[in-house]
Amino acid sequence: MKAFAKLILLIAAVGMLAACRIDSSPDPDPVAGDEVTIRDNSFSPGAITATTGTIVTWTHSGFSTHNVTSDSGSPSFSSGNLGNGDTFTVTFASAGTWDYHCTIHPGMTGSITVSD
Repeated sequence: MKAFAKLILLIAAVGMLAACRIDSSPDPDPVAGDEVTIRDNSFSPGAITATTGTIVTWTHSGFSTHNVTSDSGSPSFSSGNLGNGDTFTVTFASAGTWDYHCTIHPGMTGSITVSD
């Protein structure tokens, strides 16, 4: 009976792990906006477009610690570590493209394209 109970627990655990989705790839089609959600090891949306002067806000709504660190573009930015409920904002005053990632989870990437 104990072996059967262990087997049921193992199957349940594998099922729960299989249900977890980690998708850290950026969205294939950028969307216009100024809000990015950090959750489940991804930035959503993964790619956005904006106009100069836009203030983009990243909101952490998950449990693991994450951050937002630019790879390209000027000026560069880095949020420091963010916990659940924390926000980080950047004002994009000039046109350009900023790629960014989470230094804790390098597979988490995103991009912002700003035009005049």
